[in-house]
Amino acid sequence: MRHTVREEQLVELLLQGLSNREIGARMGIQERTVKAYLHRLYIKHGISEMNRIKRIVLAVKLYEGRR
Repeated sequence: MRHTVREEQLVELLLQGLSNREIGARMGIQERTVKAYLHRLYIKHGISEMNRIKRIVLAVKLYEGRR
């Protein structure tokens, strides 16, 4: 699965366990922009559940894809 440079930056921070607010601060973007990036990543990876477990599922998929 190909990601944009910004998505890759977000993925690195996500895999570190940072919150949306912390990710936004590190990337110099608003928290709502982080949520928009995450939403696009959820769609790209076929994750549709509307709860916090999405972050975990996405992180696992992305981590496994790097092995």
